[in-house]
Amino acid sequence: MYIDGEIAKIDPRQRSVRAIRGAVDTATKTIVDSIVGEMRPFFTIPNRELLFKRIEANVLTLEQLNEVGDAYVGELGYVASRDPEGEICRPFCVLHKLGLLGTVRLEFGNQVRWRQCFLQPTEIQIKNDTELPLSEHYLVHPALDQTIYEKSSGKFTRGYDTRNIIGNGLEALYRCFR
Repeated sequence: MYIDGEIAKIDPRQRSVRAIRGAVDTATKTIVDSIVGEMRPFFTIPNRELLFKRIEANVLTLEQLNEVGDAYVGELGYVASRDPEGEICRPFCVLHKLGLLGTVRLEFGNQVRWRQCFLQPTEIQIKNDTELPLSEHYLVHPALDQTIYEKSSGKFTRGYDTRNIIGNGLEALYRCFR
């Protein structure tokens, strides 16, 4: 609804694709900042400037997450060394807990399908679990796309998966992630 409100603020005569995109981006950043702000007392929120500049794709393997995470922790240096087993050294675990990093899960039923899964705000649990759920691929929430693009100096587009629309509950064209 917040995004709809931002779009509604645009004069109907001025509602171009660019204007709508700008309103969506602005609203999305506000929503993400709100989630991060509200959850800060409960989680060790990653330094988004340092972390996001290293992310070069919206679909990542666990190995890629670990490489980015290790470089991030290395840059944090002393700060990270004070709590090597805590959330500060596992930024992607925190992003997953906040619903900003998703997984791909096999859905059984009449047809076997791969589904994208992001924790929803009502599913956020405040616990000290420092491990990500197992998944062959991890998905960066689209709400972070613009910010990561800006922080990564445009490198984010190098590995950007355009074959899948990323979103909670959407079917994953799993073969395309390979």
